[in-house]
Amino acid sequence: MKSSAPHASEFTTELNGRAAEAIASLREAAAGGDDYLVEGRVGELQSLARLADDHGVELPLVGEELAR
Repeated sequence: MKSSAPHASEFTTELNGRAAEAIASLREAAAGGDDYLVEGRVGELQSLARLADDHGVELPLVGEELAR
């Protein structure tokens, strides 16, 4: 029987990577005054947070960024 741990780790790594990219893009958009892109990135982070929560994965940086 194959362990699901590598899959879970890969999933967590992918979520964290996507979150980091979205956060960097959000900060860049905010610094540049691009409100439309800011809204898009906030939506992306909210979706990632829901997905992570559904699978029991913690994304503390996303929560911190959304609390700003």
